[in-house]
Amino acid sequence: MINLSDDVEVDTILISNNEDFSANLKEILFFGASDFPPVENKWINIGSIKPSPNSGVHLLDLSKEDLPMVRYLKVNFKGPKDSEGLYCTLTHLKVFGR
Repeated sequence: MINLSDDVEVDTILISNNEDFSANLKEILFFGASDFPPVENKWINIGSIKPSPNSGVHLLDLSKEDLPMVRYLKVNFKGPKDSEGLYCTLTHLKVFGR
């Protein structure tokens, strides 16, 4: 979970992994909430990225979406099936919004 400094209408999320020995991910899911814990544990689905194995920088462009203001982000990483012992690091995570 990531606590943003203020309520933000998320515009873009940039995530990167520059680790050479990190596992490849199948999908990265982003959820948001204005309170923590969210009421009835209901997170708002912001979007997802299906990263390419060769690129270290991944961008989720939400500029055309009509999303509510959020202060908290939850990031879920999905690896390949049966990926016990999945090792994945994040080098950067940047959230842009208004």
